[in-house]
Amino acid sequence: MTQFSLSEHVVERLQQVAEERGASLMELVERTVEEYLAQLDYVEANDPAIKLIHGPTDLSSQAKSILAYEIESQSGWTQKEATL
Repeated sequence: MTQFSLSEHVVERLQQVAEERGASLMELVERTVEEYLAQLDYVEANDPAIKLIHGPTDLSSQAKSILAYEIESQSGWTQKEATL
């Protein structure tokens, strides 16, 4: 087992968070370090979720034009005629 020193302020904050989460200080520190190390090992190119969904990423700003483009006779969707 390795020992290390932390500033008193950091230890107090860690103890507070550990109590809030119902964990021991050691559990919180180990979990936090493991999550940090996992982030260092992350390689975006190996992530199977990347490019899982094909399509535009600006859906909120172009929702109507995207929907209008997707409407085709064979899709079963119809578009109302504009009435003034």
